[in-house]
Amino acid sequence: MKTGAGLITLFRFAPVVFVLAHLFVSPATPSDSGERWLPVGPLGGDVRSLALDPTDPRRVYLGTATGVLYRSDTAGRTWRRLTPGFPRAGQSLDAMAVSPRGTLLVAFWDVSGRGGGVAKSDDHGESFRITLDAESVRALSLAPSSPNLVFAGSLGGVFASADSGESWRRITPLDHPELRNVESVAVDPRDPRRLYIGTRHLPWKTMNGGLTWVEVHRGMIEDSDVFTITLDRRDPDRVHATACSGIYGSRNAARRWSRVRGLPYGSRRTRAFAQDAQSPDIFYAGTTEGLWVSMDDTATWTATTPLDLVVNDVVSLRDGTVLAGTDGAGVLRSADHGRTWSPSNDGFSERFVSKIAFDPVSLRYFAGILGDRLHGGVFSATEAIGPWTSLGGGLKGREVLAILEIDQHGVTHLGPGQANPRKVLAIFELGKSRVAHRGASQNQALDALAILEVGQPGAGHVGRAQIKIREEAVILEM
Repeated sequence: MKTGAGLITLFRFAPVVFVLAHLFVSPATPSDSGERWLPVGPLGGDVRSLALDPTDPRRVYLGTATGVLYRSDTAGRTWRRLTPGFPRAGQSLDAMAVSPRGTLLVAFWDVSGRGGGVAKSDDHGESFRITLDAESVRALSLAPSSPNLVFAGSLGGVFASADSGESWRRITPLDHPELRNVESVAVDPRDPRRLYIGTRHLPWKTMNGGLTWVEVHRGMIEDSDVFTITLDRRDPDRVHATACSGIYGSRNAARRWSRVRGLPYGSRRTRAFAQDAQSPDIFYAGTTEGLWVSMDDTATWTATTPLDLVVNDVVSLRDGTVLAGTDGAGVLRSADHGRTWSPSNDGFSERFVSKIAFDPVSLRYFAGILGDRLHGGVFSATEAIGPWTSLGGGLKGREVLAILEIDQHGVTHLGPGQANPRKVLAIFELGKSRVAHRGASQNQALDALAILEVGQPGAGHVGRAQIKIREEAVILEM
C-alpha cells in the first residue's frame, strides 16, 4: 500500500495510533478512492481472553480490555481487527464461548462502572447484538450435552439461557450474600443441570440447574478468588480449580479439594488454566508470574516463560499449538506443547500511545507507550504502518508522557520545519513536574528524561542504542 504525495497527518488516539492517508487507487477498483482510517502502531498489547471455534480448527477469537475484538483464521499466526465488530467501547471482554454451530458469545463488563452483559454474533464476530444487558459478566460456559444451554456468571449472580444466548433468566437468588461476584463457570458434560461456579470467596455447585446451591470449598483456603474451574475430559468428576491462593484438584466432584504443589508462592495467583487438546496429561497454568507447564498430570510444574509475564488466558489447539494471552506482550505461540514460546502479534496492536512524533531529518516516526512499564517505552518506524522497533531497554520501567526536540536553542516539539542538522529526542516520564526551560543545555539533568540522537538526514534506521542513568536523567546513547 502506498500513500499519496501529500503530508501524512498523525493523531493521538488511544489505544493505537491512527494514520489519515490519501491512498493511491488502482483503475480496476475506482470505488475504493478517497480517505481511509488505518490502525497502526507497535504490535502487542493486553489480551483478556481467547476462544476457539469448534467449526474451524484455525479460527481463534481474541478479546481486549477496551472493547475491541480480533479474529485469527490462521491458528493464531495473524490477527484481524473485526469491523464493525464488538458494539461497545470501554468494555473488558473477559470471556468468550463458541457454539458447535459457530455462534460467538462474548461476556463483557464496563471498566468504568458496573455495567456489562453478553453480546451475540452469528457472522464470526463481524457484528453483534446485546442479549443480556446491565450485568457485569465475567464468565461464560456452554453445556456440552445441550449446546443451546448457556450459563453466564456476573457480579450479580448466575444467569442461564436455553436458546443459545437469545434470552436469559436468573438462576441464583437475588441479593444472595455469597452467590454473587462470579468469576468462573463450568458445566458437567454428562448432565447440564450439574453446574460449578467460582466466586471471589468460594466455589459452589448445583445438581438441579440452580434450584439449590451448596458450598464446595472443603480443603480450599478460605476467601479464595476462584478464577477458573475446569472439568477433566477423561473424568468429569475430576475437577481443577485455580484461585488467588493457587491451584486445587478434586477427584470426587468437588466434595474435597487438595492443593496442587509445584508452583512457588509468588506464582500462586493463577488466572488461566487449560488441559492440552492432544495429551490429557499436559496442563498449562497462566499466572501473574509467567506460564507454567505440567507434563505429568499436575504432579510437577515448570515455568517456560519469564516470570515477569502476566498471563490472562491460554488455549490449546487440536494441532498441538498453544496460545497464551498476556498483559502487554500480546499473544505468545508455542508449537511444542508450551516448552518454548514466540510472539504472535502480526495484525494485533492495542497499545496506549501517549505521544507520536515525526522527525523530518531521519525520516522516522517515534511513538511513546503509556501504561505498560514492562513492554512499553519508545518505538520507532520508518513508515507509519511499521514495522516498529523498540528503542533500547534502559528506560527501566519509565512511562512516556511526551516526546520533545532539544537543540542548541532549547526545547521544541518535533515537527515539520524543524530539521536542524543535529537534534536529540527527549522522553519525559509521567508524573514528573519539571520541564526543560528554554536555553537548557543537553547535559543538564532533567527528571526522568531520556535523550536520543536522531542523526543526520538519510541516516536510515535506528541502530542499537544504550540507555544510561545520569543523575536524574536517563540518557539514550547511539
